[in-house]
Amino acid sequence: MSRRGERGFTLLEVMVALLVLGVAMGAAVEGVSRAASQTSYLRDRTIALWVAENVAAELRLEPQWPAIGFQEGQEDMLDRTWYWRAQVSGTPDPELRRANIAVRNDKDKQATPLTTLVVFLAPPQPEDRRRP
Repeated sequence: MSRRGERGFTLLEVMVALLVLGVAMGAAVEGVSRAASQTSYLRDRTIALWVAENVAAELRLEPQWPAIGFQEGQEDMLDRTWYWRAQVSGTPDPELRRANIAVRNDKDKQATPLTTLVVFLAPPQPEDRRRP
């Protein structure tokens, strides 16, 4: 008994289908890997921005106006150490100073910062003028 009316896939057709499936799966895995990497990078940038905002708040709250020049430090946040460098400079307005705060997750000062925050600082107000 022969089954001439029934046809199956040939070996060549099955191999081509597996090749196409393999290429598609490879692209999907690469896409997921990139998404995970980008998520990690964005998390690090977000934390670095929080560190920069903390440094800016500390500069604003200092009793003395920050001196023109560089300040450096490190801050622990979320079980990691972050390294920051603030460059304070003058502005055309003598009542303002500009601070560029760069944050890195590497101690190497040549490494590209994850984020840079620019803030403007006014001179500290006397205690009696701070309260309404």
